[in-house]
Amino acid sequence: TVESFVHSIHSRTLLACVKENNLITKKEIQEINNFFYKENEKYSKVQKKARNDFNKWFLINWKCNQFLLEKYGGNMVLSAFGFHQAAEAERKYLQKLQQEGKFKIYDKKLKKEFWQKLNKEKFGDGVVSEERGKEILDNPPWKK
Repeated sequence: TVESFVHSIHSRTLLACVKENNLITKKEIQEINNFFYKENEKYSKVQKKARNDFNKWFLINWKCNQFLLEKYGGNMVLSAFGFHQAAEAERKYLQKLQQEGKFKIYDKKLKKEFWQKLNKEKFGDGVVSEERGKEILDNPPWKK
């Protein structure tokens, strides 16, 4: 479905954004791990790996959305999972990549549906202004 394709592109966009712009440091990964771990609880190796993977994904999401919002601007949306997404900025970023020939969808039907979905005025569960989005992303909970 187009939803699956959009989610796949979103994930790849986040990873490419982080990699291209060196957005995450080992110190930040440690900070977020320290924030989410409960000091008095013991974790198995599997639990630690799962938590570390989730925390890293959370940090990637946060930092990339912060970068995209700063660079491209626009409103943010609040997803069903409670994450803030710089959706307008991500759309602008993908349009830029498309113009540069770095992003192309070859299937005409999928391409049409993809851009229709990304160009909807309101998507997600709630819209957050650019100013509020920057305020949120500039103050991550693990830095307080």
